[in-house]
Amino acid sequence: MPYWPLRRFAAELGSASFAVAVALVVALQGTLIAGHSYFVDEWQALQIAVQSPNLPALLANLRYEGHPPLWYLLLRGLAAIMGPGHALLVASSLCAAVVLAIVAVCAPWSRWVRLAVILSEPILFEFGTISRGYSLGVALTFVTLALWDKRRAVWVALALLPFVDFLFGLIALALIALRWDERGRGGVWVPGAVFFGVTSLLAAWTVLPAPDFVSVYPPTGVVEELTRWMRGIATVMLPVQWRGGPLWDAPWVTPATPLLGIGFLVMAWLQTARERIERAVAVGFPVLLLAFMIVVHTLAIRHMMLVAVVIMAILWRQGTRDHPLAPLTRIWLALMAACGLVTAGFALTRPFDTAAQVVRTIRAMGLERETWLSFPAQHAQGVAAVGGIGFEALGPDCRSNFIRWNFRHRITDRAKLRDRLITEASAGGRFHLLSEYKPAAGGPITRIATIRPGLDGKVYHLYRVDGAVPGVRAEAPPCVPGTLTLPPLMPK
Repeated sequence: MPYWPLRRFAAELGSASFAVAVALVVALQGTLIAGHSYFVDEWQALQIAVQSPNLPALLANLRYEGHPPLWYLLLRGLAAIMGPGHALLVASSLCAAVVLAIVAVCAPWSRWVRLAVILSEPILFEFGTISRGYSLGVALTFVTLALWDKRRAVWVALALLPFVDFLFGLIALALIALRWDERGRGGVWVPGAVFFGVTSLLAAWTVLPAPDFVSVYPPTGVVEELTRWMRGIATVMLPVQWRGGPLWDAPWVTPATPLLGIGFLVMAWLQTARERIERAVAVGFPVLLLAFMIVVHTLAIRHMMLVAVVIMAILWRQGTRDHPLAPLTRIWLALMAACGLVTAGFALTRPFDTAAQVVRTIRAMGLERETWLSFPAQHAQGVAAVGGIGFEALGPDCRSNFIRWNFRHRITDRAKLRDRLITEASAGGRFHLLSEYKPAAGGPITRIATIRPGLDGKVYHLYRVDGAVPGVRAEAPPCVPGTLTLPPLMPK
């Protein structure tokens, strides 16, 4: 049975309490987005989208990112229309609005389930508030579910998913498997499947790494990745991110953490009883993520949260058949909504990132025109975007806003950081450093300020390093010649 939005919306008008509840969630989502302070990954996408002089340059920059271009093209278009300062906000607002509207109006669930989903931590915050390509991928996933009975249109949405990220290509394959399971050959429209194959290959071509690409993730062992994966699955079961306090992208490690991960897998198994393909998708998708972590590179909690989106897609398709929710699934949905509200409370009472406060501190000290270095290289991206302050990466010895991943840090401890700063100081004039690490004591290094972290846990230490010669250190050449300038987003 098709779920036409206008018909469904009209039917829901009879429930004033549901309409009020949805309106409150929309207001909460809008408040979270409007008050969100972006972190380095969000800035990186905007900087590449805006500072690439043309489309070939944009695609060349993405060879160092591992992400297809759809999110970057969206940001580039929005920045051209309404300015770079509003692109991230508008992009996340559009994605969140699509998801909220589709779930509230079109989803084949009872009202409490729809409210639980739009309040869940992944939907409300991870993919609704934080402005990254995953927000677009989740929105396209729900668009695909809403267009399920549209034989041709649904394949357009499916074909766009690989252009967001490889992980969404896997989600698209999972959705195709569900269509095949429900309708057999009738669920796969051959021209649409061919189109999906072509777009998938094109998306894969856009992420072929450059010859000098260096992964930011160092290789780790199987046991370490398995441990990280289990902690991620546990966080999907109970999305509380905590390490001595609320800390985004940090697993809440307790003696019960392994049990939570096992509980999630048991829930997925029970909810898909007697449904062979659905069970293969529900259990197989997280297993594929584990294989990806072991073979390619590690995944963070924000990536693991896509497992929850896959389960929601399965519950959607089950809802069209009036398939009941298992008791453990009901508990999970309630927990997800409760955790979403708790996370929203944290996000409304403290900034997500404190780069704007760093800019205010630098300006108050009159250091805006000084030579600044950053360690790690990406740590200063928010400061560069907000304040227009260029940074020299401590490693590749070049100046930039966004980071081109063609180097690996050789500094692994505080003593090596101190020694490297002493070496830099001995070769030139005075400079300043922005870092999340404290160098070991010694040398011409003076800490001048520390900005406490927000929810993302990124602390900013500011140092002055006195050089061996008078004056300011000479400016380094650009890391990526020919890039455009991103105007400072926080006026003086």
